[in-house]
Amino acid sequence: MLRLFAIVVFCAAAAIGQDEQRAHQYESGEIKVSGAWADEPLAEFSASRAADYLTGGAVAWSRQKGCVTCHTNGTYGVIRPALTKELGPPDKEVRDFYISELTEFQKVKVEDLYSGTNSAQVI
Repeated sequence: MLRLFAIVVFCAAAAIGQDEQRAHQYESGEIKVSGAWADEPLAEFSASRAADYLTGGAVAWSRQKGCVTCHTNGTYGVIRPALTKELGPPDKEVRDFYISELTEFQKVKVEDLYSGTNSAQVI
């Protein structure tokens, strides 16, 4: 009986944790970007929704984490300008943050870029 109880509690905790994890992939203030899940229904393609998703994620990451990473705002900073003709200019806040971070890294000695998390941020 104790074993059954433990299994039920474990499964309930996992389900609750999963719902909390599904809440938002990125979040900062008014920006709430949902994650993508294998079991969600397939949506029709929407370029504007895709752009909102990418921009929201990049803005939220920049505000929340304060760093440039290859999987969020770094990719946005490199790739998003190529879509200007189709989607309009990239988000100014993300671009300004990206340029500011790159400018700061140019001031750092090369050997210091290998310490801490710096090497993960340098693109």
